[in-house]
Amino acid sequence: MSQYVFPVSEGVECLVGWDESMQTFFGQIYRVDKDGERVDAEEDGTILWVGRRHNEIKSVYVLATQLRPRAEIPSKIYGALFKTEVD
Repeated sequence: MSQYVFPVSEGVECLVGWDESMQTFFGQIYRVDKDGERVDAEEDGTILWVGRRHNEIKSVYVLATQLRPRAEIPSKIYGALFKTEVD
């Protein structure tokens, strides 16, 4: 599994990656507390979660589209994920 985290806005981060066992790209947008720790999902920390099912997202483009408008994958991370797609 490859994964990357990047800030979206103050108190919000995004985790994206490729899950080999699930054969899907995934993305999670979630809140972080003042110490930068992830807010627990039960405390309404998860804002958006895509790519939770087997074969759900097969391309980086589809992942990026599903995360918009809440998050824009930085080009360096997009490129690294695209390399995973091509390999």
